[in-house]
Amino acid sequence: MKLDLSGKRVLVTASSSGIGKGVAMAFLKEGCKVIISARNKDKVNEVVKKLRESISPSVWGLEMDLSDQGSLAKAVDGAYELMGGIDILVINSGNPPTEPSFFNETEMNDWRYSVEMFLFAPIFLVKKFIPKMRENHYG
Repeated sequence: MKLDLSGKRVLVTASSSGIGKGVAMAFLKEGCKVIISARNKDKVNEVVKKLRESISPSVWGLEMDLSDQGSLAKAVDGAYELMGGIDILVINSGNPPTEPSFFNETEMNDWRYSVEMFLFAPIFLVKKFIPKMRENHYG
């Protein structure tokens, strides 16, 4: 399916492997400029290199930990530096390190980690990118 996304600036979180990487690859094949991200900077750099060689040179990588607001802020600044903002934000995430687990076995710190990653990170990212998206009438 062609969506006429050529040239759009995309950030895909948690995208050095799995579904996130697949989503990033699909956007690259559509002609988008893509930023991939993950907690492991070496893994991000490795995937960026492979994607540049196999699909498109229009891919960059940022280190980003969805459970750490300081890391998110740094990545947002990086996205603005690299591309002047983004047009499409895909919030993907892996599982918390203790999954799978049963409710009564889950510690409060695990719940806090999950809330940071699954709730606060998306809110933070949307709040940081939506003003420019509105200004550009896209996003």
